[in-house]
Amino acid sequence: MKKIIYLILNIVSIFILPWYIPVILSIFGIFIFENFYHILFIGFLLDVFYGGLGKLNIFFTLIFSILYISSLFIKDYIRISFYAK
Repeated sequence: MKKIIYLILNIVSIFILPWYIPVILSIFGIFIFENFYHILFIGFLLDVFYGGLGKLNIFFTLIFSILYISSLFIKDYIRISFYAK
């Protein structure tokens, strides 16, 4: 339930706040929640609303995809190193 509320808050912030606030909220969401794959949708929405007109702009989607995939590996590494001690 917390993840859904956080997602709704993040989507509403895309419409109301400057672009860097939803980006910061999304990055925090990666580390707060387990398997926060909604960040890919948020990146797509940011590209749609803040991307340039007439060109294919996938900057936020690409960055959030890289962050999501790398966070999966980092979280697994941290879990393994934490439980190995």
